[in-house]
Amino acid sequence: MESSQLYLIALGFAPRIGKVTAQNIWQGLLEKQIPIEDLFQKASSVKSLSMDSKYMELLGDPSLLDLAKREMEFCQKNNIQIISFSSSKYPLWLKHCPDAPLVLYFKGNYNWLNQENDQFLSVVGTRNLTPYGKTAIEDCVGSLSGHPLCVVSGLAFGADVTAHLAALKSGLPTFGVLGGSLNTAKFANQYNRQVFALPGRLYDKQSEGCHFLIRNHMAELLGSMDQLHQSLGFYGKSENESPDLFSTTLTVENKEKSAFQQAQPKEKFASTKQRSKENTSSFENIEVSTDKNFSELQKQILLAFNAQSKMHIDQLCGLLDLSVPQLLPELLTLELLGEINCLPGNLFSKKDT
Repeated sequence: MESSQLYLIALGFAPRIGKVTAQNIWQGLLEKQIPIEDLFQKASSVKSLSMDSKYMELLGDPSLLDLAKREMEFCQKNNIQIISFSSSKYPLWLKHCPDAPLVLYFKGNYNWLNQENDQFLSVVGTRNLTPYGKTAIEDCVGSLSGHPLCVVSGLAFGADVTAHLAALKSGLPTFGVLGGSLNTAKFANQYNRQVFALPGRLYDKQSEGCHFLIRNHMAELLGSMDQLHQSLGFYGKSENESPDLFSTTLTVENKEKSAFQQAQPKEKFASTKQRSKENTSSFENIEVSTDKNFSELQKQILLAFNAQSKMHIDQLCGLLDLSVPQLLPELLTLELLGEINCLPGNLFSKKDT
C-alpha cells in the first residue's frame, strides 16, 4: 500500500475543499517536491504553496487522519482496493480531467482500465425506463459484442442496470460508477467527449433530459448502430450486430422504387397466427399509403388502425401477436413519421389525413 494513500484520503475528507482545489494542492506539492505528509504535519511547508490560510486551518484538523484510517480499515475488511492519483494503475484517461478524484475505490477486475487502445461506452438514463428504452439499450450494447470495448454505467435501476446486464450477456466487460445522467453529459462535454442521446416521445417526462441535451447542442441524436460504431472507430460489422434504430426514418431513398412501392396499393393484413388471421379478416381491400417507406410490421399496424381508429396497446399486441417491447419502437417511429397519435392511458389512434 502506498504511503501517500492515507494523506490523499484525508485531503479528500477535508470540508470545503473540492476536487479541483484538491488537485491544485496536489500538483503544487509535486512541483515543489513537498511530501504530502507535510500538509498535515508541517505548516511551514504548506506556506510555501501560497495556499489560502483557511485551507491550512482545515488541514490542521487531526480528525481528518482518523477518518482516513477508518476508511482504509473498512476497505481492507471489505476487499475494496484503493488506487491513488500517484499510482501507475490510475486510469490515464481520467488523469487528464482537472477535477479527477485523488483516490479511487473499486472491487473486481481492474485490468481493463488502463488499456489505451480499447474504447469505453458510458450509458446513463432514467430509472423509470420504458420498454422502448430497454430494447434500445440492449440492442446498442449487444451490437458491440466482439469489439474491444468496456461498458460503463451508474449501478442504478433502469437504464444503468440494463446496460450492465446487456454487457455481461454480450461478453463485454462492464464497470459501475456512481453518477447522474445530466451531470454526466455536462461533464462529458467539458472534457470534449462525444455524447449521443436517444429520447423517447416528446411529451414523456423521462425524455426531458435527452431533449434538453439535443436542444442545447450538448448531445447528438443517435439514429443508427452504424453511427455509434463509427464514432467508436469500429467500422466492421460484428456477428451480433442489431438493426439500425429508426431504420425507416434514416433510410435514404434509392433511385429505384422499393419493394413496397412497387407492390399493389391494396394490402392484406397478414399474421402467422390463426387468431390474428380471424381478427383481421376485415382488413382486406384497405389501402395503405405508399408515399413512405414503411416496414411490413408498420404497414400491419396502420392497417389495424384503419379497421379501428383508436386502440389500447394491449389490443394491438393481441391483434399483432407481439409483446409490448416489440411493438413500442414501431409505434414511436410511426408517431415520429406523423402517422399516429399517442393518447393518455396507453391508447393510440391514427392521425386524420
